[in-house]
Amino acid sequence: MRCARILPVLLGLAVLVSGAAPASAQEVVGTATIEGRAVELLSDRTWRYAVEDGCRDLGEGVSFCDAPEEWSRTQPPNADIAASYRIGARHYGQLVVEPVGTEDGLTPELVREAVIENSAASIDGTAEAVETIETKPAEIDGRAAETIVYGLAFDDMEVVYANTVLLLPQRTVQVVTYGIASGYTDAHRALHAEFVAHTKVSN
Repeated sequence: MRCARILPVLLGLAVLVSGAAPASAQEVVGTATIEGRAVELLSDRTWRYAVEDGCRDLGEGVSFCDAPEEWSRTQPPNADIAASYRIGARHYGQLVVEPVGTEDGLTPELVREAVIENSAASIDGTAEAVETIETKPAEIDGRAAETIVYGLAFDDMEVVYANTVLLLPQRTVQVVTYGIASGYTDAHRALHAEFVAHTKVSN
């Protein structure tokens, strides 16, 4: 149960990478307000939070701001993922905001372990099947965080993830990018840094 709540999204990432096609563009057919937050109603009968002042509110005080137009917003594969993007032909980005944090006992060590265990579970393997490429200090919106870079294979397709995790007292923010590649390329590293830079966290 240690890793049951934190980072369950990695199973969703596995589903996305292993065959789900990016969502096609939906037309906005209306707007509404849900619990004081503006939303857009889409032609496929789904909805998403509206962009205000260049920022998309992801809940729990987290926003994704000024995303470049070439980053195609896609439908998240499950409710744990607050926003999902396709970036070019081989890279993807996702943001996860969970209402669990250090006051609930989360530590960087537990998060690292959960990332590897959940990644291994997504391919029906053991932790040895996941290669930890690097772990290093990072920042999200000026707050100390940690980036874990790891790789695994879905059948014969190699995928590398960069997951920057910000632990706060009552919430956890994950900024995840992943690419279809055999290593952590300079292009992926630059893209991840840019994706993190667009993430804003309020008090």
